[in-house]
Amino acid sequence: MYQWRKEHRQLEELCADPRQASLKYIRPTGSATILLTDAEMELVQWINALRKDGAPVSSKMLELQARATAHEYEISPIEASWHWRKGFMKRHRRSIRARTRQGQVSLEAADTIAINVAVDAQKKMVELRVAKVYNADQTGVFFEYLLKNSINKTGSKTVWIRGAGTDKERFSVMLLGDSDDTKYPLYVVLKSSRSQVEGGDAAN
Repeated sequence: MYQWRKEHRQLEELCADPRQASLKYIRPTGSATILLTDAEMELVQWINALRKDGAPVSSKMLELQARATAHEYEISPIEASWHWRKGFMKRHRRSIRARTRQGQVSLEAADTIAINVAVDAQKKMVELRVAKVYNADQTGVFFEYLLKNSINKTGSKTVWIRGAGTDKERFSVMLLGDSDDTKYPLYVVLKSSRSQVEGGDAAN
């Protein structure tokens, strides 16, 4: 009661706000933090560094990093519970967002990677005294490719595209080439279960 009298002005201001009038308790932002301010800023910098490189940061990663940071600052082991993570993200204006774009390697970066791989391969060929190097890779071939768009009557609410129902089925094709720039014929890799007939596996 005495505490209420002492803070009656603050209580009146809070009750005047419709968003806070029904709250049972209120405390200043950050008053119940477990980690020191410097430790939390270190966590923020860690998140920013990962996101700058395009790496995702999950809630579990934040939990583990918070525990590691607490250990570095010689703070007693913390749980880094869901409530703490929620408060941390609120204090530092962070939120869990769904991915809206998937980044890819730029053309310049891809060229640099290709050159480095070629240089490393040449060094390895000299080291092992290899005259020819083969490179094999596999790619998926779909039985059916369906267009996502089609010319249709203006104003139509439904646009049907007929298919054979095999747009998800595929098989693997092996690609083979060598260091002399020779490209070999493609060959198909099919997966099948073991034959129940004697000699069937060899025939297949």
